[in-house]
Amino acid sequence: MLRGYLEPRGWVVRKVEQSEDYGIDFEVEVFSDEGDRFRSTGFIFKIQLKSSGKSRYLKSDSCVSAEIKKKHLAYYLDELKVPVIVIHSDVNGKRLFWAAPQFDEQLRRLADPHSEAKVTLRMRTANELPASIERMLRDVSRVATMIATRAVVSAPIPEFLSGLRPDVAGEALARDLRDRSDAVRLHELQRLFWRAPMTRGKKS
Repeated sequence: MLRGYLEPRGWVVRKVEQSEDYGIDFEVEVFSDEGDRFRSTGFIFKIQLKSSGKSRYLKSDSCVSAEIKKKHLAYYLDELKVPVIVIHSDVNGKRLFWAAPQFDEQLRRLADPHSEAKVTLRMRTANELPASIERMLRDVSRVATMIATRAVVSAPIPEFLSGLRPDVAGEALARDLRDRSDAVRLHELQRLFWRAPMTRGKKS
C-alpha cells in the first residue's frame, strides 16, 4: 500500500536494511513531475511503518493508535538529522495513516535512548493517505526546516562561518538572518500572549 501511494507520484521508496534496530524501515526521495519526466528535488525523509491486523480506532479522539519504542523516539528527536514520518497500516481495512513525531513535544518527554518500553502514538484519522499526502509533505518540509534551524543555532560561530559557501553574499545573508531573528521574536511574543491568562474588565 505504501509503495502504491508514493511511487506513482514518481517518488523513490527504498527499503532500509539495518544491522541494528533504529526504527527506520524506508527512505523516500521526493521527485517532481515535470511533464515528460520526473526530476529529483533532493528532498529525502525516513519512514517507520507500523502494520496491524487489528488497528485500534479511538472514535472520541478521531484517531488510530500505534505503539513506538522510547529508544526510537529518542533517535528521531535527538540524533537523526532528517525528517521522520511514522505510518500506521491497517492491513485488514487497507488504510494508511501518518504522524510527524519530531513535532510532538509531549513525546519528547517520553523519549529514552536506553529503554525498550513502548509508548502510544495517536494518529489523526484526518491524516489518511493518499488524501492528506500534500499536508504530509508540508509537515516533512517544516520538520526539515526545524532541524536545519537547530543545527545553525547550535553550531559555534567559527564553524558556522567556515561552512558558508564562497558565493554567499555577506550583507545579504546578514540581512536575511536579521529578518528571521525578528520573525522569531515576534513568534515568541505571540506565543506568550496566547498562553497568558485572559482577564475580563469589571464594570464600575
